[in-house]
Amino acid sequence: MSVVSWDARFGVKQQELARNGVVRKAGETVNKMTKDEYQRFMNSPAMNASEHYRDVCNTRTSVRDKKRMQIDPSFKPADSDWKAKKSFDFNARIDYYRVLGVDEYEVQDGMKKAYRQLSLVYHPDKTSGMDKATAAEYQLIFIEIKNAYLVLGDNPTRRQYDKARDDQVVAEELWGQVTKKKAEAQFDAFKALELLAASKPKPSATVTVYIAAKLEKMYYGGMKAVYRPRRVQTLDGWLHEEHCHKVLIPRRCAERHRFLRKADGDHHEKQRPDHLNFIICGKEHPRLVREGTDLVLRSTVRLQAGALSDPYCSAEVEGVGGRVLLLFGRNVFHGLPQSTARRRLRVAVSGEGFDETGQLRFDIEYPAEVSSSSTAIPPADRHVLGTGRYRACQQPAECDAELSMLRSPLTLGTTPSSTLHFYGNLKQSVIVEHRSGVLQVRPRPLFAVVLSCPLARKGASRGNGRCSDNVLCRCSG
Repeated sequence: MSVVSWDARFGVKQQELARNGVVRKAGETVNKMTKDEYQRFMNSPAMNASEHYRDVCNTRTSVRDKKRMQIDPSFKPADSDWKAKKSFDFNARIDYYRVLGVDEYEVQDGMKKAYRQLSLVYHPDKTSGMDKATAAEYQLIFIEIKNAYLVLGDNPTRRQYDKARDDQVVAEELWGQVTKKKAEAQFDAFKALELLAASKPKPSATVTVYIAAKLEKMYYGGMKAVYRPRRVQTLDGWLHEEHCHKVLIPRRCAERHRFLRKADGDHHEKQRPDHLNFIICGKEHPRLVREGTDLVLRSTVRLQAGALSDPYCSAEVEGVGGRVLLLFGRNVFHGLPQSTARRRLRVAVSGEGFDETGQLRFDIEYPAEVSSSSTAIPPADRHVLGTGRYRACQQPAECDAELSMLRSPLTLGTTPSSTLHFYGNLKQSVIVEHRSGVLQVRPRPLFAVVLSCPLARKGASRGNGRCSDNVLCRCSG
């Protein structure tokens, strides 16, 4: 850029310097200006303005490089960048950042992402099916996008381009419009992306659908068919149908388990199809209550009359459909004085809850029996009560039995397949917690066998009953 444009008064001196100021003789440079003339030359308004201009440009470049290094740690500016070969002969009057639709401090990964995003729309391979005029327009736009990426995708070229733009901005700020040339027409990716976003349909809405599933379905898992009306757009127009959604319920499904089915809901004109968020909730079970991972029997198991006098006890409990538990062993209340007070056995079977860590809990109640015989405790059974004597015949008595798995399950060769699970309280500690007003009885050996036949759970009661009778006969024998 000529110094004449900055200081017209210095034009004559500059021309004289061009004619007489420098004379080359035998490879030497001789300056015909005197020291005073040279000093006045360096202190002239034009040279001062030129020095100020260079300082401002260097300051802008330094500030830009520091900010880029903070944003992009991979950016390493070097003095060799100014002499490096340009990846593309750029035009400083074109805003290549706007062509790519990125910020001037965008990192290189962002440049590459923006270039790929625009290429998916304007690449010549994507113009098939368009008319010739539109395809030609897209081709010219892609050339601009490619040139912008060539400039901004190479760090040395990008620094040279930024400096050229800064030089123009500083010249305009210091001396007004330096050049009368206007910026060339260019592609604006910001507006193009706004138009593309406006033309695209709105994102899908999420509709919550609650599914009530039986406890057995959530325990064993399986497919659940859900019918709901749906509005669908077809080639012939809009169609209203009753659509069947098949939801896979996992085994041992948690309460309020969520299952997202994308774009499977109603269709809309300017919006993508709805997402369906299925929430699985358990139905009320007639026999069991789910408490976290535990299953609790609603009703108390009541034994037949005379059970207190029997040295052995047995009870059958039906849990989740397809699973029947047979409890048998020593009668923990045998030998206690007969009384009208309740005798209750609280049983907890670990591993028979809703998952492997849960328990199946139920209460067994013995019928009250009153006899005219003495209420003294037989000597052979005094260990049942621990130390001390039984002071009140009307005092309730309870016992807690905790059964755990004894061995691995046994698979039976039946059709459908059945499995036997074995539990016992042999590992239970004899230390019990005393409750006020209740006699705590120490547990005696108890065992449980669980027959599992999940594939025939709808009609498994009769078969399980016959099998439990056979197991009871074998165990009691």
